[in-house]
Amino acid sequence: MFAQILKDRRAELGITQQDMAEKLFVTRQTVSNWENGKNFPDIPTLISISENYSLSLDYMLKGDSKYMKKVEEDYKLIKKKRRNVYLVILLPRP
Repeated sequence: MFAQILKDRRAELGITQQDMAEKLFVTRQTVSNWENGKNFPDIPTLISISENYSLSLDYMLKGDSKYMKKVEEDYKLIKKKRRNVYLVILLPRP
């Protein structure tokens, strides 16, 4: 679903994959992979897509269980990394 939404929005705006890639600081191939459902943007890039192309995050993600699972996994990973950073900060130093 996300792939089709992105592809449709790009077509509505009459911009190329290259145009979108430059605005989002990714390669044209990356945009192509998103549009073909081969992979998904990370959360900061997803927010940038939302802001630059007037697509709500809710609209882009709702109903796309595959993407929602990836977002959930990314969130858990970020949370775990953040916890590890806190532990390092709190460890007593010699």
